[in-house]
Amino acid sequence: MTVEIREVRQEDISEVKRLVARTWGIDGVFDDRTSLEVAASLFVNTFLHNGTFGRVAVLNEEIVGLIIGSARGDAPRLRMLTEEPIELIAGALGLEEADVTRIQGYLSTIFTSYEKLLSPHKENYQGCLELFVVDTKARGNQVGKRLLQELTTYFYKHRVETYYLFTDTNCTYGFYDHNGFTRREKEELTLPFTIDHQPAKMTNFLYDYTLH
Repeated sequence: MTVEIREVRQEDISEVKRLVARTWGIDGVFDDRTSLEVAASLFVNTFLHNGTFGRVAVLNEEIVGLIIGSARGDAPRLRMLTEEPIELIAGALGLEEADVTRIQGYLSTIFTSYEKLLSPHKENYQGCLELFVVDTKARGNQVGKRLLQELTTYFYKHRVETYYLFTDTNCTYGFYDHNGFTRREKEELTLPFTIDHQPAKMTNFLYDYTLH
């Protein structure tokens, strides 16, 4: 089976958000599908807003991988793919107030941590791997490495020497350890809610990579 790598398009966005919701390793954080999909939409919107580069991997007419990156000095061309706030609000209309609070608390904690981790190193980077997702059904087909190579080629073109990314213990962060990335920072987080009557915890990481 052949995997096609191509530019991300407007008509891909709904499927991209379902992919993120499906592969996001946050079981137990959100109790229902609607909450998970709204959170995934808000999460993806942030990276589309920043993104200057985006590719999807397509297998059997299904999107099985996504990579979004940004290079300093390039135009944020993926911003046009973001949903309008009213669309995001409409997606949340069926949620209870407690669910909305949970989503806001989760995302606020995550992005505040990102800013803290990046702050001491920000001037060292010319690019960012904003979001990188591969469906479990496509793993073993070199989808992740092919997407990463596409981003690397783009970064060379835009003279990015070192780029960074965030990941966490809900993701397969070992991929970066085994592919030459350097872990620079980590922060253990306690999320503003409980799971199974226990404080919800996770760890965020900052990695970077220098192109040769």
